[in-house]
Amino acid sequence: MDKTKQTAGQIYTQLQSQRQESITAFEMQEAMQEDYIPKLVAQVELDKKKIKGDLFIEVVTKRDPLMPKMVGNWFKSRLTCPTPNYDQSVFHYDRRKDSIEYLWTIPDLPMCKFLIRHALNLSELDKSLLKYVLDFRDGTLLQLAKHLNKETLNSDLNLIFSIKEDNGRRNTITS
Repeated sequence: MDKTKQTAGQIYTQLQSQRQESITAFEMQEAMQEDYIPKLVAQVELDKKKIKGDLFIEVVTKRDPLMPKMVGNWFKSRLTCPTPNYDQSVFHYDRRKDSIEYLWTIPDLPMCKFLIRHALNLSELDKSLLKYVLDFRDGTLLQLAKHLNKETLNSDLNLIFSIKEDNGRRNTITS
């Protein structure tokens, strides 16, 4: 193991000892960021040998249950573009171009609400994140995912459900 690299636990302990107030997700992401791109590239390199064609890499950000202030990223390759969701970044590997394209990042729900609430006072970096949050909220990212999956844009509307009351006792869904 490289002695200059710190483990997540070491970074967490250092940040914890430096100040009394809580550690923000941004601070942890910044501390862990140096490994992000190498891990992304390694995931693509591993899976492009197994899978013919394009790949989508979904990076899910989660908190460690034992250290709630500790944030980690899990990299997973997919054949299809995932449905946009909170705590998620998505990349597209184009085999023809042999390139990785960044598609979006959606932070957790509290951060999304914060970005929308403080839209007029955000830094340039936060404004770029706000664009993805707004595109997530209005369905633009879902349309993009469907387009990349070669789905029709209104495929979720093909089945129309109506709620019908059954003698006032319960509601049943019929198509």
